[in-house]
Amino acid sequence: MESNILKKIKERLRGSVTGVTHDPQLYPPLDIIDSRDRTQLEEHAKKDGVDNIPATDSDHFSSCEQSIIGHIKTIAGRYASTCAIDLGTYRETISEIASAADLQTLDNQMQQYVSDIKADSEHKIISPLFKTENGLKATKNSILNFRKDNGLMRRFPNPAPGWWVTYSLIIIGGAIELGLAFISLEASVGVRERITVALVYSTFNLGAAFILGDFARNINHSKVTRKICGWFAVISFLLVTLFINLLIGHYRAAALQFQLQEGLDLAEIAAMLEITQLNSIAMDRFQESPFGLGDSQAVVLTGLGILFAIIAYQKGYGSKDPYPGYTQKVDIWSTMFDEYIDEVNDGIIELQAMRQDATDEIEELIKDLDSEINSIPKYKELAKASSEDCRNAINLLTENCNQLLQEYRQTNRRNRTTTAPSYFDENYSFAEIKIPAFKDFETSIDQNKITERIQGYANRLHKHFDESVQQLKRTKDVLENEFPFSVKQQPENLDA
Repeated sequence: MESNILKKIKERLRGSVTGVTHDPQLYPPLDIIDSRDRTQLEEHAKKDGVDNIPATDSDHFSSCEQSIIGHIKTIAGRYASTCAIDLGTYRETISEIASAADLQTLDNQMQQYVSDIKADSEHKIISPLFKTENGLKATKNSILNFRKDNGLMRRFPNPAPGWWVTYSLIIIGGAIELGLAFISLEASVGVRERITVALVYSTFNLGAAFILGDFARNINHSKVTRKICGWFAVISFLLVTLFINLLIGHYRAAALQFQLQEGLDLAEIAAMLEITQLNSIAMDRFQESPFGLGDSQAVVLTGLGILFAIIAYQKGYGSKDPYPGYTQKVDIWSTMFDEYIDEVNDGIIELQAMRQDATDEIEELIKDLDSEINSIPKYKELAKASSEDCRNAINLLTENCNQLLQEYRQTNRRNRTTTAPSYFDENYSFAEIKIPAFKDFETSIDQNKITERIQGYANRLHKHFDESVQQLKRTKDVLENEFPFSVKQQPENLDA
């Protein structure tokens, strides 16, 4: 969008009149026939001749002659007025160009233009980004205080694998464990029961291990109460894991023992026992002898369950930073930082677009100035040509006037009985009509200096935009270099 400042300059350049060109039709030739009819030349000439008007010794024009002269004089006067207006238009246009090209005027307007562009870029781009930057700095200080308050004299670890990797590993492990449990139980209960037991077992085993692993990170906390809670989670993991996996081992052992004692096959066991009864038997065996599984497959099943529980525990523990609350700080910072970087990049693009628009406007202004300044000699020539055309037109009107007067006089002579007045042989002249002349005037315009001056303002804008872009880039680099999680391990650097 074109700046209002430059728009005003261009309006002054073009003056108050649009399309300043020479029109040869400003002074059209006289319509002789219309003039004859309008003045009733033939009728008045005959009548005046019969009446011997004007008298032989008269030196005054007849009324018909006066009508002819008055009609044509009106046209000549209109031509002179038109010429004066036309010359005034050229003079005003040249003056407007000279005024617009005045160095002091250009300086004032271009300074305002540059100031407006700078203010616009500051308001729309720079200031909002600096507010966001201040928010980042405040977040950084919050993180540093968090580190300081909690005695974190280390870097934040490399980001853990994405959540989808973590949960994929757990799901894969759970599927394997589920399959093993299903196969191990095939000799004890039916398919539906086997699926139910294996699914419940795998879910509780891995889910409890993952959740307790995540909660166990509190052992790293500086507060004693949080640390105790962390150790409680570790102990709970050990106990819950042993309990669940030993219980499933006893479950299989109980089913196998029941089958051997009763001598029943799979279908008969499934018909006689509900899964809750088998659970009760397994719990009784666990209470009597927790580690007395009495079956190699039950031992293997228990061992694999404990192994996958340990893996799930490690995934829960390592899903975030070992220090509770630290990851949340990282997430807040990372989100704000990513948004800020996007805003900086968008701001740089917008600044470059604003610079290009300003450059195009200034180049167009220089082009218009050059064009209009170079047109001044042409306007002067057009003004002189208009004055000359007016002179020629009035001279032609004088000839037309004398032609009509002679037509009147000749007809008058033919119808007279007395001698015609002596002035019949004289020509008439519109001497009282002053033909406007264009008075040339000097326009001291240094075109090269004007172009150089405007280009200087263009260079100021280029410098402003370059500095703004570099400032944003430096700010981005500084923020990246001051990433609060990469503070060195020495305590004295925590406040840096």
